[in-house]
Amino acid sequence: MIVWRSLNLGIPLLAFAMLDLHVSCPEDQFLLPNRICCHFCPEGRFVTENCTRNQEKNTVTGVKCSRCTVCANGTQIAPCTTFNDTQCAVKKEITNISAEELLYVIMPVVCIMIIAAVGYKWCSRRREEPLKMMI
Repeated sequence: MIVWRSLNLGIPLLAFAMLDLHVSCPEDQFLLPNRICCHFCPEGRFVTENCTRNQEKNTVTGVKCSRCTVCANGTQIAPCTTFNDTQCAVKKEITNISAEELLYVIMPVVCIMIIAAVGYKWCSRRREEPLKMMI
């Protein structure tokens, strides 16, 4: 009798759970966690925003799709998929730097190196000859 009672309570719960879990969509649609079937984007596009259900109006808004990016010079890292855009590698281009721009970059470095060299030389002389002053 004890075995029968435990089975008697479990069977209706199991049957109810099995009926509630099985939701499927047509082949041209995908299922969201909130049990809405959304259409896939056409070829060459990817989903940027899933469809949603308006509870008050009992309507479903469609998915929003964007065109897949075409990488320049075949620098594709990953292809466009249903939910992700194409991933492209970024090539850094070397630009021509004018002499004036180069001067603004190099001059501070050169000045710091000169100051460091003079300071090093002055400190090393003081260690060797502590009574002489550098003029």
